[in-house]
Amino acid sequence: VELPAVGSRLEVNGTAGRLTARGNDVRVLSPVDGTVVGTCGEGAAFTLRVDPGGPLDLRHLLCGAEVRAWVLRELERLQRALGPSQLGAALADGGELVADVGAALPRDLYDALLGDMLLEP
Repeated sequence: VELPAVGSRLEVNGTAGRLTARGNDVRVLSPVDGTVVGTCGEGAAFTLRVDPGGPLDLRHLLCGAEVRAWVLRELERLQRALGPSQLGAALADGGELVADVGAALPRDLYDALLGDMLLEP
């Protein structure tokens, strides 16, 4: 995990940090404009505190039932991308749970999935 330095200026949809896993560098986008006033990162958990410097505009963010609908659409999109032709049997038809989907995928499929789901090259 790479977090921006305290004092860094963030912009909505700009890079707020980076995650690296299995040789892939994935951007984490900022949901708000503001200045970084604190960071903390340990293991798989990290936090980023941002001072918006004025009124916080959250109109572009999803809330309430919109969040649930978005998550369900993204899960469905992921399931389509990881259909039986890619991984074999799904849980509903005899497959098994895996702790790390990325580790269970062939490298080329993992790279394609990052590009599609996270808009990374």
